[in-house]
Amino acid sequence: MRTQRALLGLLLLLLATAPLPFGSVQPWPRTALAAGCLLGGALWVVWRARRGLTLLPWKDPVLLAGCLFALFGVAQAVPLPRGLVAAVSPRALELRDRYEPKPVLATGARPASGPQSGPTATWRPLSMYSWVTRRSIFWFIACLTALLVTIDLAAHEPSRRAILWTLAGAGAFQAIYGLAEYFSGHQHIFGYVKTRYTEVATGTFINRNHYAGYLEMTLPLTIALAATAISRLRAARADDRGRLAFRAALVLIVALTMATALICSRSRMGIASMTVATVGVGLLLGGRGRGRGYAAAALIVGGATFLVFSQGEAASALLDRFALVFDEFKGAVGRGEIWLQTAAMVRAFPLVGAGLGTF
Repeated sequence: MRTQRALLGLLLLLLATAPLPFGSVQPWPRTALAAGCLLGGALWVVWRARRGLTLLPWKDPVLLAGCLFALFGVAQAVPLPRGLVAAVSPRALELRDRYEPKPVLATGARPASGPQSGPTATWRPLSMYSWVTRRSIFWFIACLTALLVTIDLAAHEPSRRAILWTLAGAGAFQAIYGLAEYFSGHQHIFGYVKTRYTEVATGTFINRNHYAGYLEMTLPLTIALAATAISRLRAARADDRGRLAFRAALVLIVALTMATALICSRSRMGIASMTVATVGVGLLLGGRGRGRGYAAAALIVGGATFLVFSQGEAASALLDRFALVFDEFKGAVGRGEIWLQTAAMVRAFPLVGAGLGTF
């Protein structure tokens, strides 16, 4: 039990603090977050052993799929025989022969042209930047570990509630902090003066899309918590209804605040993803016969948000963002050209890609 509490406490700490250092996208916060996830994995293995379980849930499809993906990344990063690289990724070998430094000969000169020779030329990784691929594998394993730990802990009702409320609380903090900085015009991230995205809300994130993505993941959970409170209110006794009504109203206000912050980020993909996520969760719960309360909470939050942003300068600024979509497909660096180059990259590396983390 003590190990379980320590593991849950570590997970909640990681969930609450991960967004604070600019979304943990910088090297040192990202490394610290990955180390925390792996430490949680070690505690998780100890916890499983004390329960008489196997060290890892080998039959879990999440673990199996994750291991296959990690092995795919390893296969991209390790040096392979030149003939094998030529067979599965001829474009990678061609680019390496063309651009990698030639080996220095005994005379101090370099070969003028032609394929490299010697022991350093006979083995090549499939990845075009193997160091980045190794780093991406490490990060993926850390995230996979956190996922497996969360799945195991969430099987217990108290732990599941703690995880949900922590995520909702972290999302609420991001919404309130981002809106406070946005409406005040202060536009700081703690002591850091923002120089990008100063016209929108970003919370403790630098990029508005990262901010919107975080809210898009935590807002459906908050709406679900509000739905639970509404459902309990309907079935409660008369003397408990006041307390439950206050709780339901408070969670709905928090969800509305998060939706407002999401709109103020003016992230088009974040808004679209939020719509899809909300509908998707509703359909999932509806298929289990539990979608009525969620639908009511989602309609309250969505309707109130629409009323707030359906008129005035807020609506105009948001519509202007969406109006730019078609213009961004034009030009030499437009989205259309980027997609064409991406398609060309897929054609150049059809089987094994260019390496995890290199795109």
